[in-house]
Amino acid sequence: MDQVQGNPALVNIFIALQITGTLGFFLILLTAFLSPQVFRHPTWFSFCLSWIVWGVSFSLLFFAGQQTHVTSQSLCIAQSALVYAVPVLTGLTSVALVVYLLLNVLSALLSRTAAKPHFVMFLLVCIPWLLGGAAFMSFLLYAIKHPSDVQLNHNGTYCGIVNSYLPKITAVTSTCLAVTIVILEILIGIILYRHKSYIHGFPQSVSLATQLALFTTVALSAAGIGLVFVATRTRGAVFDIMMSAVLLAASVIFGSQRDILLTWMFWRPRSSALWPTQRTGWSSGELSSIESTGTVGRPQ
Repeated sequence: MDQVQGNPALVNIFIALQITGTLGFFLILLTAFLSPQVFRHPTWFSFCLSWIVWGVSFSLLFFAGQQTHVTSQSLCIAQSALVYAVPVLTGLTSVALVVYLLLNVLSALLSRTAAKPHFVMFLLVCIPWLLGGAAFMSFLLYAIKHPSDVQLNHNGTYCGIVNSYLPKITAVTSTCLAVTIVILEILIGIILYRHKSYIHGFPQSVSLATQLALFTTVALSAAGIGLVFVATRTRGAVFDIMMSAVLLAASVIFGSQRDILLTWMFWRPRSSALWPTQRTGWSSGELSSIESTGTVGRPQ
């Protein structure tokens, strides 16, 4: 099979970023599952899990001990299908999460009692995984049928499919999803700005705005990476490292939410004054989940 052709140091950086970001999201998920003070909607869990799948997919050769010398064609085929499917999956779960945030913002500002249909919430969780699974199966079937097109990329970072238009489809799809995220986040930002008098005085709203801006930057970066992928035939290892940095940046943004940080600060007293609660408006999710109680300071 294939041996690493790229710079081993850059390959190590690529893997280190992937594993660090993956462990970050795993720790975030574990915290949300175990801490009674952290409340999250299933779309948030779906989002975090999809990024863990991303990290594992791109690190598959490393976990199998074949990063420097690929001996298993089956492993390479599996990874090639995964690495082209997970950008679609994470893009869709990101869109679903931002749509949920938009619905929560509108619900909170328009009515305290407005309820989001459970069916809509179910679709926001399930559709990304169904479409992501379909993308994976499509790439897998192609890779199995054309094994000669599957090989370790010239950077030595992961196995991919060459001489095919399929990777371009993933890049275009991911770019469109990233642009959709940016548009939705700009819309949310406009709504929050127009109703800033309603949320004035809630310190969590500042965190919300900050995290929203940061995640928009990540989405713009993802869109830029997708455009580079579409416009170029080959890319250096630095491009792969930038792709890994998106995973790490997302884990840092979502791991820096106040209630999660307070959970990790086990030496701090568990005072109710320190914890954001369901009654304080932008409560237990900041970027990820504005509680549907709708208490955002709207005049009675």
